[in-house]
Formats: sequence, structure tokens, C-alpha cells
Amino acid sequence: MAFKNDKVYVVSASYPDADAELMGASVVTAEGTEVNDTAVDENADADGEVMSTDADAVTLDDSPVSINANLTVMDEQGNEISSTPLEMSSDTSVYSLDVDDKGNVYILFERYSWDPKTESGEESFWMTAVSESGEIKWQYDIASQKPGYDANEYFYVNSIKAVGDCIILCSTNKIIIVDQNGELVCENSEGFNGDWYEVVCTNDKKAYLKRYNEKGICFNELDLKNGRYGSDIEANDRIAMGSLYAGGKYDMLMQDSNAVYAYNVKDDEPIKLVDMLASDISVANMRNMTMKDDSNILAVYDEDDYRIQHLVRFVKVDPKDVVDKDTLVIGSLYMPEEVRKHVVEFNKSSETCRIQLKDYSITSDEYEKMIEAVNNDIISGNEPDIFIGNMSLPMSSYMAKGIFEDLDPYIESDPDIDRSDYLENVLDTMRVDGKLYGLVPSFHVSTVLAKTSIVGKKTHWTMDEFNELMNSYGETTEDFGKLDKTSFLYTAMWHNGNAYVDLKNGEAKFDTPEFIKLLEHTERYPDEIDYDSDEIQEYWDNYDTLYREDRALLMSTSIYDFREIIQDKQGSFGEEISYIGFPTENGIGGSIEFDYSFLISASSKHKDKAWEFVRYFLTEDFQDNLQYNFPVLESSFDKKGEKATQKPTYKDENGKDIEYTDYYYLNGVEIELDPMTKEEVAEFKDYVKSLTTATELDDKVINLVLEEAKPYFKGQKSAAETAAIIQSRVQVYLDENR
Repeated sequence: MAFKNDKVYVVSASYPDADAELMGASVVTAEGTEVNDTAVDENADADGEVMSTDADAVTLDDSPVSINANLTVMDEQGNEISSTPLEMSSDTSVYSLDVDDKGNVYILFERYSWDPKTESGEESFWMTAVSESGEIKWQYDIASQKPGYDANEYFYVNSIKAVGDCIILCSTNKIIIVDQNGELVCENSEGFNGDWYEVVCTNDKKAYLKRYNEKGICFNELDLKNGRYGSDIEANDRIAMGSLYAGGKYDMLMQDSNAVYAYNVKDDEPIKLVDMLASDISVANMRNMTMKDDSNILAVYDEDDYRIQHLVRFVKVDPKDVVDKDTLVIGSLYMPEEVRKHVVEFNKSSETCRIQLKDYSITSDEYEKMIEAVNNDIISGNEPDIFIGNMSLPMSSYMAKGIFEDLDPYIESDPDIDRSDYLENVLDTMRVDGKLYGLVPSFHVSTVLAKTSIVGKKTHWTMDEFNELMNSYGETTEDFGKLDKTSFLYTAMWHNGNAYVDLKNGEAKFDTPEFIKLLEHTERYPDEIDYDSDEIQEYWDNYDTLYREDRALLMSTSIYDFREIIQDKQGSFGEEISYIGFPTENGIGGSIEFDYSFLISASSKHKDKAWEFVRYFLTEDFQDNLQYNFPVLESSFDKKGEKATQKPTYKDENGKDIEYTDYYYLNGVEIELDPMTKEEVAEFKDYVKSLTTATELDDKVINLVLEEAKPYFKGQKSAAETAAIIQSRVQVYLDENR
């Protein structure tokens, strides 16, 4: 899709037995547009930040039923002005398009053809020029264009841009510039190395190459006469967040899941124009946009299935027209999309409260500094009303500080929530000193799998049993596959770190016989692995049969869905499997993992409203519709389990469920997968219910362990000496952060 001179240009196509879908997308801002050039404070409801969605948004989902595509020109209300048929085959798609000042449309086609005889594919690109009147003027074959194109090397055209009298084609290995008659002006491959490049054109008819170098992201102005680019102009790191579009009086527009920004090439910081959440917009998959004037932005976004795209207008709202409501702040390192959608729904439906996002990722591009910003807010009592936690954060340490609300009374007083309806062991992973400080809406399982014929039907074992098993096999059999010493120790800490660090009580437990045995087990591994060696290449070439042939016995894994169990049992292992977990002396070596959790600040002035928001994620409506992870609502978990005992289905064009056979591929061999039995589902459910801890370990602790283990790996210290040093350093760190 493209915008030009108050017109909308769109290519749509439909294949037999399929609905129409939008094929191409790019943006050019119309000439003479006016924009708001006032910088907006990140946390203010200021002019230029809050936008509303036009009620007359247009859904672009009409197209012919044949495989022929149409280039349709519409006005901004979606009324068709003209339509031009475009011949297309079923293996062809439109990658992007652009429009020049005269209304000529340049469409970039991509074709991927597969030869079943040679079992090889070939990708080709060409450009078609269509006049404003709908006449197809010429075609330009990019693949055969000489000199410089080598059919044997990787080649991909990233974008097409029309600027002045030129059309710029940007690929992985060169810039190609042609004129409006389809004649080659120039090409330049100097400095291109196969990385991803992008061209953005500004409204003053300048073109810039966006690329990466050793300093990060930079812009280089393009010379449209010879295709060469100028010196580096270092860019703000946030430019990496997505595609760029011409931006009126600004050089360009860009968008992430939180906001729309304007950016000038030589500026240090982008300027926020639209706060998505404050505007009740939940769009993570915006495709393109243009600024029409100082109060209008036109944009295109996908629905969740990416088959239908919408043209929508964002209209600036006068601050005096914004209804004053109580404000709830959600703090997060990242905002899960399903949470973002519910924020928008909550804000639209609540007459008394609005939720704002405090995004800690904008404090720094370095993860450790993001964590530091979170810690500073929590220590200073400036935590958000609702905090979204994850496994990489020391959640138990946060909860032990007593700064979050006990959620037990809220669950008990909620008439629609009964604790016994849920997998209580999963909920209880967020419990400290008997109080439920966090809410986990969904989960997956971290464990170790092995053949039952080798380890027996059990769900835990000790380091001694682990060593005994591995000593009974020869040197050609590995435990977890190709790992070096550091990788194995990291795997052990991730699976079983809770055995050595009690974050809830701030206690380290590394000076124990169990951890010393773990260190000693690293002697089975090399100091490092040469990943370019023939041995490693052979290993990966035959990886599919690694467990079937007992070249490795144990699979470290996270299970997100019942289908993964089917693939592991019938595919990777080819026989009965046990959820044996990682070796541990005190319990089960598996654990609950979660993508995110909710905590409510004990000092929040709006706790009831915070609970009103959080409780939605326990409802049947949310739990039944989880696409990934397992639900914590037991009935929803059981529904997923029941579905796993049936053949998989897809919905046809009439919405009817059609069964199909699932397959697993083993070194190119197709293996038909059967559904799970009810007994297998029940076995896994019993295993889930046996898990009592969540995977949680402060990244700082892991780094301390790996750092202090290096002298042991080099033979400079004994395992006992190393364990004592790790114990001391980790305990000091825990004490400092209590």
C-alpha cells in the first residue's frame, strides 16, 4: 500500500478457495503536508500525544476471486477511483510498492519456484511500472540485471522507493537505481556484505541508506546519480525497532508497540507523536503510515491472522477533551501482546480509571541497566501500581521485601473465582511466607526428558544416580549432547538453581556436597567447542537421531504444549519417555516457568481497580483462548489435554474444522504422529501437579557462578575451594540486596 496526493494505492489478490489478502505495503507522504513539530514529554498527556481512531476506518478486504491481482486506487475514505488487473501466478507475491510525484506506481514482485526433481528452490524479483491511468508501462527484471548479480549467491530485494525521477531498489548486496522509463541509471555494491539494508526517502527528495556497522545503526545519504553513499551519520538505537516512513516536515516516522515517533536523521532522540496505549490503540503489527497534517496520521495495520489489513486515520485530540480519570501505572520490561490488548479494552470500558505504561526498556538498551532501573524504583518505594515480572528478575527477592500486596484476600472475596478451580501448585510458586504476592496467568514446564527404558519411570534422581548412569556408557555417549563446561554449568543452574540459592530467604547453598559433585561432573566436558570442526558439522547433520541412537541420553527442554510431548516421544526418542528432571538431592528436578506474572503494589491508591484489571487473566474467557503455554485454570488445562487426544484440525473457508495428520521429520524421513492417549495426558498432568518451584535465578548470581568456576575449569582450584568462593560471593550479593 502507498499514499500519494490524497490517494491510497493498494494491491490485493485472492487465490482459489481463499479470501482476498493485501499483498504490498509501503508509504510515501503527500507533498505539502503540515506536521506538529512540538516535542512531547514521555509521561505527559500533552498535545500531539493522544490520538483517537477514526470511526470511519476502512477494512480493505475486497478483491477478485481469481489468482489475478488488482492495483486499486482509492480516496482516503476507501472509495474506489480506478482498478488495474495484474497478472500473477500462485507462486508470486507483491513485496512492496511505491508511487512517484506523477502518480506512476512501481510494484516489486517476488516469485519463489520449487523444482521437485532437483529439490531446489529459486527466488526471483522484478519491478512493474503502472501509469496513473492504469497502463502497464514496463517491467524490469532485477535478477538478470548486469553487471554484479551472481545467481549462485544469496540475493534478496529489501525495498523499493520512488524519489524525484528515480526508483531505488535496495538489496542485500547492492543499490540499483533506474529512471521513470525503466532504464538503469547506476548500481553500487561497494560496502554491501549481505546484511539487511533499508532505504528511506524524505520529503525533500533525499534518500538515506539505513545499515548496521561496528558502531551500531547509521544513516548514509545516497547519491542518486551513482548509487554511492556518504559518510556515516550515527542514529539513535531505537531506530532499530522497525520500518521507517517519510514523515512530512520530519525526515521520517517510525513506530514500536508503544508509540509513533518522528525522527530527523541528525537528531539524537526521536519525538513521540502518538502514545498508543493512551490513545486506546493496540497495534503491534502496524505496516506503514504517513502524516497528512498536524492532526492526522494515516496508517495500515494487520489483524492477528495477517490476512486482512485496515486503513485507519488517527486524529489528534485536544487535551481539554480528554476525560479526567484515576491513573494506574503498569511497569514492565516488555508488554506481552495479550496484556496490551486488555489494557486497551480496560481503558475503553472503564469510566473511572485509565492505565498507563511505564516501559523500563526505554531507560537503556542494556538489560542490566533496565534491571537496575526496576530495582531502584522498588527499593525507593516508587514501584508501579501493577508490575509485570518475569523469570529473569529476582521475583522472590522482590516479594520477600513485603512491598507487594497479598492477593489471597482478593481471590477469596471475588465471587467469580474459586481457588480450587486452579492448579494451585502453579499459583503457589508466587507465594512467600504463606502470602500470595504474584499471579501467574499461564506457564510452561522446565524439565529433562529421557527414555524410560534407560532411566525408569521416575520423576527425580540424584547426582550419584546421574553419574552412575553416565559411567555405565562409553565415551561415545553424552548426557546432554555437545556442551562445554560453561554451557553445562549454565544448564544446571537454570534447571536447578533453586537448590543452591534461596532467593526468598536470601540464603546461598553452594558449599554443599551436591554442588561440589556438580562441579566435578563438568570434567566430562571440553573447555570449549570448535563449532567449525568436521566433528561438530557431523553432529548437527545427524542431530535428528541423537536420542533415538543413544548418542545422547538426556534432553533439556521446556514444554509449552501437549504437541511437544507427542513430538518428543514419537519423534525425537521414538519410545516411552520419563520426565526425570535435572539431578537434585532434595525434590523434583523440574520446575514451573512463566513468561510473565502480575504483582500489585501494597502502596497503590487504587488496589481494587488494579485487581479488576489483573483478575481478567484468571477468567475462563482468557484461559480457554491461550494460544501458547498451559492455562492455570484446571478446566482449561483439561480442554487442551482432551484436544491433544484428537487429530489436529484447521478451519476451512467456511469456518468448519477439518482434521489433518501431523508429521515429524527425522533426517528427511516423514513420521506420522498419533494423538496422545488419555493415559499420557493424565501422566503429564500428574507431573505438572508435582512441581512446587518456579524457575527463577538472578542473572547476577548465574554470572558470579560462571565467573568463579573458571579457575576450577583450568585446574587452578579444587571443586571444594571453588564452591566455598562461590558461596561467599553469592551470599554477599544476596545480603546487599535484601
